[in-house]
Amino acid sequence: MPNQTHLAHTLLALRDRHSTTLSAIAASSGLDQGALSKLIGHGRRPDVATLRALCAAQPDARDGLALLLAHLRDEVDRAGRSQTEVRISGETTEPASDIRLLEEQARHDEELRAILHDLAQLVRAVRRKLSAIPPQFLGADEAGPYDPQK
Repeated sequence: MPNQTHLAHTLLALRDRHSTTLSAIAASSGLDQGALSKLIGHGRRPDVATLRALCAAQPDARDGLALLLAHLRDEVDRAGRSQTEVRISGETTEPASDIRLLEEQARHDEELRAILHDLAQLVRAVRRKLSAIPPQFLGADEAGPYDPQK
């Protein structure tokens, strides 16, 4: 799809990687399959509840984070900004500079400020869910807690 959003592309990639279907993703996240299809096929902007449900339904917490980052990329595009202006990457070598850039931009952009607030709420929700899961189920070993960078 030529106008596919970053979120839709990521959802489809996760579907393929986990050898599942959109029906299964919809069912595991508690979403209506039609709504999920519109999100993917028509580039609909998801609400916070939909993002939370999609992230919580992922078999790996890193997949949920990938969805959140894809959504943030979409919001940067919707705000008319270039992806090169705001580097969004799970593998950034200088996260502090990325955070400073987002803080600076958010001071002047109410929509970006609202997006970052929603993203922070989602991150908090994912962290709460992760903290309730025993570390051995998250890939942690005896040496220490789960590290999402691994």
